[in-house]
Amino acid sequence: MVAVLLATYNGGRFLKEQLDSLLAQSYQDFIVYVHDDGSHDDTMEIIEEYMKRYQSKFIYLTDNVTNRGAKESFMWLLDKVQAEYYMFCDQDDVWKKNKIEVSLDKIRELEKLNPGKPAMVHTDLTVVDSNLEVLYDSFWQWKKYNVDLNRNFNYSCIHGNVFTGCTMIINDFCKRKALPFSQNVNMHDHWLGLVACKNGCVDNIKSSTILYRQHENNVCSAWSRDKREYGVFKRMLTSYHNIRPLLKELEYGSFGKYLYYKIRYRLHILLLKVS
Repeated sequence: MVAVLLATYNGGRFLKEQLDSLLAQSYQDFIVYVHDDGSHDDTMEIIEEYMKRYQSKFIYLTDNVTNRGAKESFMWLLDKVQAEYYMFCDQDDVWKKNKIEVSLDKIRELEKLNPGKPAMVHTDLTVVDSNLEVLYDSFWQWKKYNVDLNRNFNYSCIHGNVFTGCTMIINDFCKRKALPFSQNVNMHDHWLGLVACKNGCVDNIKSSTILYRQHENNVCSAWSRDKREYGVFKRMLTSYHNIRPLLKELEYGSFGKYLYYKIRYRLHILLLKVS
């Protein structure tokens, strides 16, 4: 029913906690498909240990390529696995017990309203430190994301990536539409979210399903921000220039359309602050 795609690389420090959180899920009709990107710590020993102990839950997929990086590793797994639904698992987080259950319930609701279309659901996150001490209860509130606006393709294209892969569930229609994947995005989750927004439907769960661990070796960090001190309009021009190849590939439209929705998005955020 559900394929959990786990890409690992030198993740031994936190991996057992993540694997245990998968095994503790309230919904158990899933298989974890693992691909390692060439680890040189004890990651593979841990994976082999869990595969021996839980043979029905873990399948290791191997090939001769290493150092793909996170995007390539996750999309390689997605291409190799067949299921009804797919979820993406980072090696250093901890999933809350009902993560799969609530995500699956939500995407099934979405599919009933949009039969035969690509569908994706994502959730909020609890930001924690390396010891799982809570830093922010809501990642979305801290980042000031308007996730409902970003269900609309016109907004999701211009705001950067608000779709966090480790919270996602997608259906098989979304997978088929997303492959082959674009080289104009930095991460797999951005591409999958845009594909679902453009060709199908996206919804969200406004509660956290995951402890999103932040530490010194994160591939993608919650702290990532654009630190360049530009004026507002110049930032928009720079942003547009950076994502122009992607917008062209997605047939988004002109700079005028980009600017229109960028300004509308900012106005929405300002109105929320005022209210």
